[in-house]
Parts: sequence; C-alpha cells; structure tokens
Amino acid sequence: MKIFIIEEPNRRKLLKRLLSPHGEVIFLFKNTKNIADYTELTKDKEEKIVAVAPLLIDYSFPSSFIKKIHNLKGLVTKSSWGHFFDLEFC
Repeated sequence: MKIFIIEEPNRRKLLKRLLSPHGEVIFLFKNTKNIADYTELTKDKEEKIVAVAPLLIDYSFPSSFIKKIHNLKGLVTKSSWGHFFDLEFC
C-alpha cells in the first residue's frame, strides 16, 4: 500500500517515521492549490491512501478528481473539517 501525503516539506520527518511501517510513504508538494495538478495520484495503479493538508489545496478535493484515483482506500485530512471532500460520494 502507498501512502501519498500532500504536506509542506518541513513536516515530513516525523510522518515518514510513523507511517513507513504501514506502507510506502510518498510526499507531494507543489506550488499550486489545484488538486488536479497532483497527477501522481491518478497515474499510480496500486492501492493507496491519500492524506492532505487542506490549506495546500485550498480546501478543494472534488468527487470528479476522487473518481480518477485508482485503488483509493482512504482519504485523510489534518483538519477537523472534512467538508471539502464530497462525503456523500465517499
């Protein structure tokens, strides 16, 4: 299982140490707030969990993009709000 984490670079060390026993940890950070620019999520065919720091994607993760992610097993947010995910779709 792969664990994709959209997070700022300065927060990676602890997350990698904690999550590595559970799967391959892949950090993503781009100079964009458009989730569709994270094409790594849609190109990879393996089972995956996607974790996001919602401010980095402007609190926008539409179901149209979720549908394109192959073998998605979970979505995780650092926020106490999940309103930016289409919860009915999930």
